[in-house]
Amino acid sequence: MSYNPERPTDTRVDLTVDADSLEMRNSEHDQLLKSAEFFDVERFPTLHFASESTNMRPDGTLSVTGDMTIRGVTRRMTIPVTLRRTIASGSADGAAFESTFQIGRTEFGLNGVPHWHGFHVSISKTVQIHIDIATRSNTPQPPRR
Repeated sequence: MSYNPERPTDTRVDLTVDADSLEMRNSEHDQLLKSAEFFDVERFPTLHFASESTNMRPDGTLSVTGDMTIRGVTRRMTIPVTLRRTIASGSADGAAFESTFQIGRTEFGLNGVPHWHGFHVSISKTVQIHIDIATRSNTPQPPRR
C-alpha cells in the first residue's frame, strides 16, 4: 500500500489475501467456505486486489477502483474506503483504512452447493466483505519528548 496524506488521490493498493485465512467464526462454515464449491483454496490459494485509481469523495472518503481476482476470475470494482490517521505509542504515525462493500459471489464463480453434509445451504448471492488495514509511516519520526 502506498499512501501520502498530502496527496490521498495518489493512494495505491496491491493486496493479496491468503484464501485459507478467510473465516466466519464457525469451523463447519469455514470448511464449506474453503471447499471446492466456494473459494477452492487448494486450486486458488489467494484473493487479489490491485488498484488503478483513487478519487476523493465529497464526504472525505476515498473511492478506490481496481481489479479484484477471486477463484481466477477478475472483475473491475470501485471500493469505498474510510481513512483514519493513527498514532501508535512509541512508533511512527500511520493510517487505518477501512472498507465494507458487497460483491456478487456468483460473478466470481462462488456458486456453492444446495446441500452440504446433509444440510440445506442457503447463501445470498450478494456477500458483504469487511477489510480493516492499519499502516505506519516508513518515514523516520523524531523521538517524542
